[in-house]
Amino acid sequence: MCETACVARFRFALPIIAASSCLAQTGVLNLSRDLFNKGIAATNLAPNTPTLDARPLVEAAVAWAANNRISTIVADTGSYYFLTQHSPNQHVLVPAANYLTIDFQNSNLYFAKSNTAAIECQSCVGVTFQNFTVDYQQLPFTQATITAVDAASGKLTYQALPGWQSPADFGATRAPDGSDVIRMFVFRNGAPLSQVGRLVAARPGSGSTITVTNTTDPWASAASLAAIQAGDTLVFTDCGGPAAINVTSGQRVYIKNVSVYAAGGTAVQFARTSGVIADHLQVIPRPGTSRLISANGRGIVSTYALAGNSLTNNTVRRTCDDAVSLTTAWIATTVQVAGTNITVNRRADSPIANASISFINPSDASVVTSANVVSQNPLPASQTYTDGETITLTLDKAVSGVAAGMGVVDNDSAKRGNGSSVSGNLAQQIVFGSGVVLAGVQNVQVHDNLVQQTANAGILVRQ
Repeated sequence: MCETACVARFRFALPIIAASSCLAQTGVLNLSRDLFNKGIAATNLAPNTPTLDARPLVEAAVAWAANNRISTIVADTGSYYFLTQHSPNQHVLVPAANYLTIDFQNSNLYFAKSNTAAIECQSCVGVTFQNFTVDYQQLPFTQATITAVDAASGKLTYQALPGWQSPADFGATRAPDGSDVIRMFVFRNGAPLSQVGRLVAARPGSGSTITVTNTTDPWASAASLAAIQAGDTLVFTDCGGPAAINVTSGQRVYIKNVSVYAAGGTAVQFARTSGVIADHLQVIPRPGTSRLISANGRGIVSTYALAGNSLTNNTVRRTCDDAVSLTTAWIATTVQVAGTNITVNRRADSPIANASISFINPSDASVVTSANVVSQNPLPASQTYTDGETITLTLDKAVSGVAAGMGVVDNDSAKRGNGSSVSGNLAQQIVFGSGVVLAGVQNVQVHDNLVQQTANAGILVRQ
């Protein structure tokens, strides 16, 4: 998955808000009419003004709402343009907001830079985003016409299309951390070419030839490449970067009636969240265009899923990876075993509690044994919570059968998606991926989903 490096980087303490404070928030702030009169900004956010940068105005309104008991931010219906970034990782940052609805009332939102989050919501509680579309002015992919194929050497020659970026325009990385990679797909008559799967390539130079580098994969072998013909369409993606809508470490965040038309990696992601709802979302190619794909990566994802998340009534079409997924991951990998002491390397920024854990054999996904963590060195307060950090865990007993390279998982079902649901979704024409994916979760309901034309499994369940 091309966005793995960008998952769940942030670790924040969630604020505790008294019920009376959220009930007191009742006002409405209109971005298009109230910013100037209330002294929030020097201008209102007028719709349909391509030279007006919406980003600082929206962020100023969110900050003002937090201090003035505003429960709802709205905008007049129209098109809005986000021309600058809050940081290299995102255009709009909504940090630690509480009990706030942001409603663009069926507007179109355009974001300047590809492979960067359009909206990121960090450590939010009770926040709703609704009624808008997301697209990028600089698309994270392009389309070109294949003019020649040298299957033996893995070389494709292309002709750039009018109105589209040339593959040569992707010579430099675009993701904030530089982790993005080039992945390509071949279409004929508007449909993926069945003999060819996901092709990996080096970044192109100034010429018009691209070399496929993953020719050991069966779907990229010389025999598979020989099925490509002059006149086929090459979809050239720069895959990576934060999700277009990225929700990290939140509770009860709702995203409703939102369409995402492009994403460098995942379209909509919830990372380490509980009680979130993704309802009536669309991840589809922009209607009325000749685009053949939507997201370069996955569609709608709840990753490192906590309890009570709902992914319901959504449509995901033409993503280049899994359509809908609800997953948790190993919190660490074992390095050394010495009696009751286990040395591990942390995975991502996963917290490790003094609680029950299990050890997973990666060769067959079986549970080797379980034990309780009684202490850690260094102490949790002194840990850095960075990927690969080395920690020594002291267990309540010696464990047998545990070796280096095994996975460590938390046995608390609330940290493994307990009570979550995936229902009423349509996953259709998935270019390279599965329809619905569950991994590492417990007590999750999956029902009433329609999955059609996937490259891989319809519904995939794994440890």
